[in-house]
Amino acid sequence: MARVMNKTEKITEYIKKIVSKANSRYPNLISEEAMQQAINFYVSRSERYDVLTEEINEKINEQIKQEQRRQEMVAKNDKNSRPFSQIKNAIDKVNAILSKHRLKVYISGGAVPYLLLNTDSNRLHNDIDSVCHLSQMSMIRKTLTAEGLYIPQWDSLNNAKDGIDYGFEIRVDGVPFGVFPYTIDPDGLITQYSYNPFTTECKVKILKVQKLSDYVMSYKSKSGRIYSTVSLEYIKKTKDYSGRAKDRHDSEVIKKIGLVRNDVYERVEMYQEIQKLKGKSLRKKKERTFVVSCNDREKYEELKGETREVQQITEEDKEIAKANKKKGYVNSILVVFSVIVLGIIIATICYFLFKTK
Repeated sequence: MARVMNKTEKITEYIKKIVSKANSRYPNLISEEAMQQAINFYVSRSERYDVLTEEINEKINEQIKQEQRRQEMVAKNDKNSRPFSQIKNAIDKVNAILSKHRLKVYISGGAVPYLLLNTDSNRLHNDIDSVCHLSQMSMIRKTLTAEGLYIPQWDSLNNAKDGIDYGFEIRVDGVPFGVFPYTIDPDGLITQYSYNPFTTECKVKILKVQKLSDYVMSYKSKSGRIYSTVSLEYIKKTKDYSGRAKDRHDSEVIKKIGLVRNDVYERVEMYQEIQKLKGKSLRKKKERTFVVSCNDREKYEELKGETREVQQITEEDKEIAKANKKKGYVNSILVVFSVIVLGIIIATICYFLFKTK
């Protein structure tokens, strides 16, 4: 029979467990010395176990919030502080690591035209964003972890309560580098996920394409190096939509590259953002539904129309099959019952016939 722990042992085990969990998300958040001080403090208290654990939770949560605020301030002060050469080196480093394992990500954002032209952007940049198909996310995580680049607390899987993979960020020689998954359905509807590790915001965007190459492409740069990126047409479309001075400049640079496909640019549409929620506010996967704003709902319904009809037909088929299965059970029971009754009748008739003889 297992020994029942006393209050001191239970408090000690609880503090060690919750500290370990906090440090897994935010390394070195609570030191061994601080943990031992907390244990000594709480085991000497006379309150009930549940009262003490509630207070411990509040203290830990407050430290986590302070760390989150600190990281947000670091990110804010660190914004647009890196020259293009540092951005390019980080991209080349990650591409070299992934290519060894036949993996790749598609670089997005304002750095792309300058990568392809092999020229300096002559401005400072904040970070690097990239996309990849959802099916590659697991291997990319493993590969970057093996290289010592993975940061657990910057991974959506450790913060999004719905269990959906919104991606993660790493830091490459001081440059934040995001890797975010996308999916594409047979109708060309792309669902793009992204994650902000400082605010824990989990975003979902959708866009419709005729071909996957409308969204992601590989280009040969002026240096002869091949870069996989979000398509120039789509980047240019987002730059033109923004209208900011630096985006207008980037759009002109993209035009100078000479690789923009006019027909693709004309048919590519801006994405629709259908979710922007903090990880802790998300529901579990089995209850998952995206929140669509009123402005985007009509567009979303239009894009999802054919898929929704197929899903509806599938559900109706399931209900019909279920009803038929139930009906089959009832019919089987009736047949068995009829055979039994018929047998009894035949046996009774035979009995009386033999008796009269």
